Amino acid sequence: MIERPARHGLLEPAMETDRAVYLERQPGGAASSAPALAVIPGSWQLLAKLPVTAFAVVMATGIVSIAAAGAGQGLIAGFLRWIGAVTLVALLGLHAARVLLHRHVSAGEIGHPTTVFDPFSLVAALGVTAMALGPVLTNAALVGLWICAGMIWLTIAAATFGALVRHRGFGLIHFASGRWLLGVVSIESIAVLGVAAAMATHDSALAVIALVAWAAGIAVYPAIALTIVLRIHTRGWHAVDVTPDHWILMGALAICTLAGADLAATSTVFPSVQRSGIDAVVWTTWSCAGVLYVVLTAVSVRRWLVSSTARRADIRWWASVFPLGMYSACTFELFRVSNVAAQQDIATVTFWPALGAWVLAALMTLRAVARAVQAQA
Repeated sequence: MIERPARHGLLEPAMETDRAVYLERQPGGAASSAPALAVIPGSWQLLAKLPVTAFAVVMATGIVSIAAAGAGQGLIAGFLRWIGAVTLVALLGLHAARVLLHRHVSAGEIGHPTTVFDPFSLVAALGVTAMALGPVLTNAALVGLWICAGMIWLTIAAATFGALVRHRGFGLIHFASGRWLLGVVSIESIAVLGVAAAMATHDSALAVIALVAWAAGIAVYPAIALTIVLRIHTRGWHAVDVTPDHWILMGALAICTLAGADLAATSTVFPSVQRSGIDAVVWTTWSCAGVLYVVLTAVSVRRWLVSSTARRADIRWWASVFPLGMYSACTFELFRVSNVAAQQDIATVTFWPALGAWVLAALMTLRAVARAVQAQA
């Protein structure tokens, strides 16, 4: 297979042509519409180039921490829990400064069809961190974080819907990527956090809202997943084009499983018939996630072998760490609800690849940051 030329930037390589066409068709041309890819001179250049998908680092760290707790690795769970919390606070500060100092960069990132779903990573990061910190949070703090996540989600959802409507004539299918499923992940993270808040406060209204959020995420998933598959099909099935963010195809199903398993455990809220329906959906999403786990592993290994680009440091590697950790975490939770012994073994076995991927992504990120700082010096 001929390796495709390496490209640099926030967009995945196969989308560069789509991006060029998109910019040419904008009213003001490329200069006025460029997404968050511009190279801005000055000491704040690195801040301007920090993508909102950096919150994937927090998502990955938080969920691997939860999986570590399920695997009985308390020391690792505690370490990652606080690493994720500190990283979340740091990124919130950096992105607040980025919005203030480089508003047009942030606006371009939100407004571009490829990156329009990326801000949902903030909601997911907040939800996963709250879940990881659950043992040390008060009930009031848990509910407060859930409300905060919900309000942020509504704000981002409104902006995303507006951007999609504005760009509906540009053939949105050509911009679809695994990152679009961050919309589903964010909804399900709110559902999981809602269940935790409901169980802590014994408030059935919160459980019902969580049920609605869970169902909404499951309803939206097929439409986005089909769009992504159609886009890959129209370009031909090449392993080098299946970038790490496509792992969210599996990760979104895994978090649907986690939310559903949590809902099924709230036996005092839902009647037995309703719990049976939830169980059926949960087993379906878990099984489909397992199939995707195997397929994506095979494709990713092939991509790693045939493409040197795949072995380079890339922030998108974190997008594959989160699904790996989520699959292990959801399997632990499903085992807790169903008491199927085999799932305990599967959850434990899949935890270690997730931890290994986290370590690899962390090392690659530190190396990339060090090189960027040296280049600025």
